[in-house]
Amino acid sequence: MADNPFASNDNPFASTTVNGTVPAAGGAWNSTGGAWGSGGSAADSYGAPVQADMASSGGGGGNNKALGRKEADLNKREAELNRREAELRRLELEIRNNPGAKSTKNWPKFCPVLHHDIAGEIPAQSQVPVRRAYWAYLGLIWCLFFNFIGTVALLITDSGAIAAFLWGAIWFVGGVPGAYILWYSRLYNAAIKDSAFGYALFFAGFFANLAFSIWSAVGPPFLGEKSHTGYISAINRIGDNTGVGVMYFIGAGFWTIESLWSIWVYKCVYRAFRGQGMTAAQVKRDAAARAAGAAV
Repeated sequence: MADNPFASNDNPFASTTVNGTVPAAGGAWNSTGGAWGSGGSAADSYGAPVQADMASSGGGGGNNKALGRKEADLNKREAELNRREAELRRLELEIRNNPGAKSTKNWPKFCPVLHHDIAGEIPAQSQVPVRRAYWAYLGLIWCLFFNFIGTVALLITDSGAIAAFLWGAIWFVGGVPGAYILWYSRLYNAAIKDSAFGYALFFAGFFANLAFSIWSAVGPPFLGEKSHTGYISAINRIGDNTGVGVMYFIGAGFWTIESLWSIWVYKCVYRAFRGQGMTAAQVKRDAAARAAGAAV
């Protein structure tokens, strides 16, 4: 049996050395070089690109913040639109349930000639600027009335001031309904309908009202100077009659308060206009839509 080749001690599978060196456990697959030819393990080789990608995306934090702010702004606008839509649905439902409410005349209380209800008709977010404009309108009525009283006092002391008296009466009789039609009703209806074009009409009319109030407060010595109870008119009147001059000074004070309040109202309404996301482009679109509707 000595010739049995399987009995030889030269079995390569039984050898524990390779060229006199003990191989590392795991063989070539767990050697220093690794199966992938790198100094680390396969897990390290896979992790390196992932870490590199994460490192390269680290500078995107600013972009994420910008996107977050934009998303928050969009959510805020969407909530505002939903609130307006709910308010309009509420008003529409109230009108349907009570059809005669809109036509009920309740203002002014001593002689109702029109319907006026800020709390019931104006959306909540627009009530503050509309109410401030309403106070500006009431202030204008008072100023026009006192201005007329001043011209009456002037006519009593100076029979030649008939022209000033007539102009004072025209300012009062025409100014009260004129201001309502020219700017206050524009704002009132624009707030109800959320109309950018209606706001634009208000701004134009209210600017004319502001200019008239400032002109009346100054009372320049031309173009019916005596018909305005302004400061210059008061200075010229006090030399002729002290009582009339004092009345003109009081009137000038009223006109000054009205002018300052009107400037404040203008800013408040403009802030509300911009805060609701309205722009000049939207005004043009509304104007074009109205023109198209009128043409049809």
